[in-house]
Amino acid sequence: MSTSKSAAKDVRTKDIRMPDGSTSSVRLFDANSETSASPHKPLIVIWPGFGMGARYYDPIALELAARGYPTATGELRGQGSSTAVASRKKTWGYHDLASQDYPTTVRAAKKELGLAEDHPTLLLCHSMGGQIASLFLARPEAEMLNVQGMIGVGAGTPYYKSFSGDSEASVAVWCSGDGYRQLADWLLAWRQAGHRGLRAPSSSTHVGVVPVRSYQHTAQTAWSGP
Repeated sequence: MSTSKSAAKDVRTKDIRMPDGSTSSVRLFDANSETSASPHKPLIVIWPGFGMGARYYDPIALELAARGYPTATGELRGQGSSTAVASRKKTWGYHDLASQDYPTTVRAAKKELGLAEDHPTLLLCHSMGGQIASLFLARPEAEMLNVQGMIGVGAGTPYYKSFSGDSEASVAVWCSGDGYRQLADWLLAWRQAGHRGLRAPSSSTHVGVVPVRSYQHTAQTAWSGP
């Protein structure tokens, strides 16, 4: 793995070799120690949506770091800095990313940011990144890495039979306690302001909070994949 300084201020990247042999860069944002109220603020790992490179989320990552949260942005396989190329002979799916790429990225980010492997972690996920994260949350690697919850922005199921009437804009939050509610509220305010990386919501935008242990049980019993 190699480290380089990005052109963007206060952003550095770490090249990671993935289990499939491809490489991908994780974007790293050190927390502003002057604004951090506690050294135990969780690591925020941002996961992009389909077709979105990790650098698109730099503005919100920089803001989180400025507010004292160590932050990293992963790359979905085959997108952005990832060298993986899909072909008839080389394919992958949600299970591969949830079981391989997500834990590999989180471990690398913690090592590079000087955090313990069990440092509290929260996932901030956009679209497909959140769908994969929901499967990752149900896996033992998430527990080992102390992933305590996720915030999904536009990360609902794409299955057409689950939609009825006008679709709602929503920010869904799964967390292990009330400690992340403040962060969730701030992210919703960021979204309502129409900042880059999160579109302005409709009037039906809401924040939902579900205990992560309950969500893990639901994901484990509902997921019929390998």
